[in-house]
Amino acid sequence: MTVEIYNIRGQKVKTLLNSLLSAGHLECIWNGKDTNNKRVSTGEYFAKLKIDGEEVEVKKMMLLK
Repeated sequence: MTVEIYNIRGQKVKTLLNSLLSAGHLECIWNGKDTNNKRVSTGEYFAKLKIDGEEVEVKKMMLLK
């Protein structure tokens, strides 16, 4: 399972999760920082969930500071 964050331009900002997990409830929290641990700007972002390499769901998010 992979959970990735993308900006409005479609650029990957951060990978939150990339591992095999057992079935059940999962919660991911993004701290608003990119891969380089720098705060990203306020705006729209997308969380993409992939299972077995296939895109399953994309959710739009609004980051406010």
